[in-house]
Amino acid sequence: MSSDLGVIDLLEVEFIMSIRLMRYYVKGKLNPKNRSKLAEGIKSGSLAKGKIFYEGMQASLRGATIDETDNVHFVEVCYCLEGGLYPMAMEIPTLNDFLIQLR
Repeated sequence: MSSDLGVIDLLEVEFIMSIRLMRYYVKGKLNPKNRSKLAEGIKSGSLAKGKIFYEGMQASLRGATIDETDNVHFVEVCYCLEGGLYPMAMEIPTLNDFLIQLR
């Protein structure tokens, strides 16, 4: 196999993988009952610990913003489509603990 063919194969694999990687803009109203629990989970690194999306969600929520109406805004990287699931299938149950009116 020539080295040129190997490079082409690698580029094709990266292209295919990038198609399956989805980024979602997430917006949800902060649940006032769990505000401190969410803040502590992010600060301590315990939010979603043990779940496959743990590191990605931690990174996303550390970069989140909360506006003046208590809406949380962030971008979440999701691989659920790659596994044959619907978008954000694994993340939504965890987010529903902290956010209401999730969009």
